[in-house]
Amino acid sequence: MKKTTPCIHLLIINKVYKPTVKQTVGNYLDHYIECMIAENRIGNAKTFKELRTSISNFYRSLDFYFLDIDTDWLKRYAQWLKTVKNYSDNTIGIRFRSLRALYNSAVSDGLVRKSNYPFDTFTVSQFNEQTAHVKIKLYKDNLKPNWFKNLFKKKEKN
Repeated sequence: MKKTTPCIHLLIINKVYKPTVKQTVGNYLDHYIECMIAENRIGNAKTFKELRTSISNFYRSLDFYFLDIDTDWLKRYAQWLKTVKNYSDNTIGIRFRSLRALYNSAVSDGLVRKSNYPFDTFTVSQFNEQTAHVKIKLYKDNLKPNWFKNLFKKKEKN
C-alpha cells in the first residue's frame, strides 16, 4: 500500500471544499458592466444593463446569489419574459446568453462552483428563432427611373 503525505490530503480537501466568495448577482453584474465600459465595450455593457433591469424587474431585487439561479429559476424567468414582457424568442435568447456569460465569469472568479452550473440542463439554444432569408430580385420597372439611369450611365469624356 502506497503512503500518502498529509499535504496531499489537505490539497484534496481544499479543492473539494474550496470556499466560495459571497457576492450578490447585482454587485457582480455592476462590476462586470463597469469593466466593459472601461474596456470601451459599450454595446456589450448596454446589453448587460438591460439584463440587470430585466432581472431586477423579475426578481424584484438583485440581492441574491448565483447559487439561487438553478434550472427552475431559469424556467420561471423565461416564462416571465415570454408571458409578462411578451418578448420574442430572439430577445429572450439575448437575455439568456448574457446571463450565461455572466454565470461563466462568476464560475471563473470562484463565486460559484461549476457543479452548480444550471446551463448544462437548461439550454439557451431553445430560444433561437429561425428567420426566413428572403431574396429580392430587382427589376428595372420596380426602381426609380433616375436612380437606375444614373447607376448605369457611362461617364462622358471631356
